[in-house]
Amino acid sequence: MLLVKNLTKHFQIGFIRKKHVFSLDGVSFFLKKGELAHLVGANGSGKSTTLKIIMGLMKQDAGEIFFEEKLLTEKDRKNIAYLPEKIYPFLSLTPEEYLSFFLSYSRAFLGKKNFAKEIKYSLLWAELQKERWQIPLKFLSKGSRKKVLWAEVFLSQAKLFILDEPFCDLDESFRLKTLSWIEQKRKEKESSFLLCTHYREEFFLNPSQVLFIENGRLK
Repeated sequence: MLLVKNLTKHFQIGFIRKKHVFSLDGVSFFLKKGELAHLVGANGSGKSTTLKIIMGLMKQDAGEIFFEEKLLTEKDRKNIAYLPEKIYPFLSLTPEEYLSFFLSYSRAFLGKKNFAKEIKYSLLWAELQKERWQIPLKFLSKGSRKKVLWAEVFLSQAKLFILDEPFCDLDESFRLKTLSWIEQKRKEKESSFLLCTHYREEFFLNPSQVLFIENGRLK
């Protein structure tokens, strides 16, 4: 399903005495269809950088990424659902507008333009109060914004789900609901998950593999 091979990323710091600092140093792993992998590490260890490179939000300095046995392309990323830790670029949109934008992009091949019923269903599933559906995201709490991101994931028809700190800022009842949803998707054995989190709930998911990353290297 997903093969990450020798992924390397470094940043240059300093103005006079310039120094290269590795964020990722030869990271490699393989995720099979139907598997769930946890990427575990401290803040600044390279977890989010790895996910952002896979999603094309950041470019690697070296290494390759394969999806379904071929080099990952931008077209392939329509088959990958990404839940970022935060929802920075679209804060001026309402939850309904944000999800409509997402569906218009991810399902453009269908030629469908009205996704109102699906959006309503996803927001109800995400337990976001109806009075917040038409309020710009910038005015919503962190927990409500995260629920909108989960509504997006719920709507996705992806083969691979990449979740960065997916349980952060969620209330207990909805956190348990998302854990149950992941377990159900795994039972169907059609989707794979790469999950990055600090929460202990991850171990209840019985991962296929746990990837420990420290200073940009897998241990």
